[in-house]
Amino acid sequence: MPSTWRDSALIPVATELFPRGVSLEMLQDAGFAARLHPLKQDAVGTIGNTLWILLGTVGLVLLIACANVANLFLVRADERQQEIVVRSALGASRGQVARGLLLETALLGLVGGLIGLGFAWGGLRILLATAPDGLPRLDEIGIDANVLGFTLVISALAGFLFGMFPVLRVG
Repeated sequence: MPSTWRDSALIPVATELFPRGVSLEMLQDAGFAARLHPLKQDAVGTIGNTLWILLGTVGLVLLIACANVANLFLVRADERQQEIVVRSALGASRGQVARGLLLETALLGLVGGLIGLGFAWGGLRILLATAPDGLPRLDEIGIDANVLGFTLVISALAGFLFGMFPVLRVG
């Protein structure tokens, strides 16, 4: 950001384009200067810090929810110990039992992600209906293919990752 009118590269260009009618002294006397500010300020405005806090809060809530789900999977694996013993007695290998548990937890993760997308879609509709002041580029907010893909991938990975705890405990 230029501190004075001389730091702007556009002022000398104006004097070169119009050598007879405009001089640097005349521009200085008139107080003519470039006023520059970052584009981010126009695009995000003052809500940027609020959005970062919101992102951090959502991340912490997601982490707590994943920890709770992992705990539920561990408790469920303990309760299913008899079922796993029966499957093993009927000829299922440890790998087959592990694949079954991982498939189940990955599918539960995907279903949870789809439910979360439903809540996000509903929340987005409420946000667009209320249209709070100061929220920039409100018309660009939406659920697109990138959001959908990220949600499905992260849901499947979370289901698989937290499904590993019961598998390791059983194995």
